[in-house]
Amino acid sequence: MPKLTPFQKDLRFVRQFARAVTSDQFLGDEIAAAALQRFDYSAVEGLPDRERQITVFRAFYDAWRSASAEGGAAFSNRSVLAARPFTAEPPRQLVLLVDVIGLEIEKAAALIGVEPSEAKRLLSEERKRIAATQVSGTALVIEDEPVIALEVAATLETIGLKVLATARTADDAIRLANKHRPDVVMADYDLGAGRTGLDAVREITSTLPIIAIFLTAYPDDVLSGDDYEPTFILTKPFDERALRAAIVHGLSLPRAGVIT
Repeated sequence: MPKLTPFQKDLRFVRQFARAVTSDQFLGDEIAAAALQRFDYSAVEGLPDRERQITVFRAFYDAWRSASAEGGAAFSNRSVLAARPFTAEPPRQLVLLVDVIGLEIEKAAALIGVEPSEAKRLLSEERKRIAATQVSGTALVIEDEPVIALEVAATLETIGLKVLATARTADDAIRLANKHRPDVVMADYDLGAGRTGLDAVREITSTLPIIAIFLTAYPDDVLSGDDYEPTFILTKPFDERALRAAIVHGLSLPRAGVIT
């Protein structure tokens, strides 16, 4: 795989955050693009990585927040940003950045503009709220290794989801998703020979408004910059706290209907 440029890495991170906040891959990508359309990247591309990434993220963050507050003319970029108001409070933002995306707390604090000590306090409180949240819903597991599939299913049941089925191939996953219409799909990227878990989820989400969470040892294979990338990506071995945070956040948001 070609090495990503700093611009591609920064844009990929912004998209990841927008997808996580909205719990929607396509809406998150549209919001990221609209927020950064007029951002002059050439003015920051020579900065050190940390400073550049924070500057790019803040430009995106401020554009979305201000458009959410002020609205926008029909069919403008601001109307895209205002279509899904930025409602995630700092504690939830920190959980998404630290537990789900995997940033260190100091960097997450800098991105959203709070002191590290305050960020640690907010993160701790939000983790407690999420841990105490009652979860209900259904899930489909896509995993070709039976032992791992059982482990993932058991974790989902512990969190509160009812696992309706497991699938070992992309074709089985698509068939079972259409049959059971789950709320959440947990998918491994590599399913051995044939199509990948990403292929399956791409087809499933084209007809069903599900929350897609990927478990993979190779996140760069999933975050390839192609047209379709998952909403949530957790690196194996996954952390149950991160999985619970993604599920609780995703289920708390309205999901757009799929027009077919």
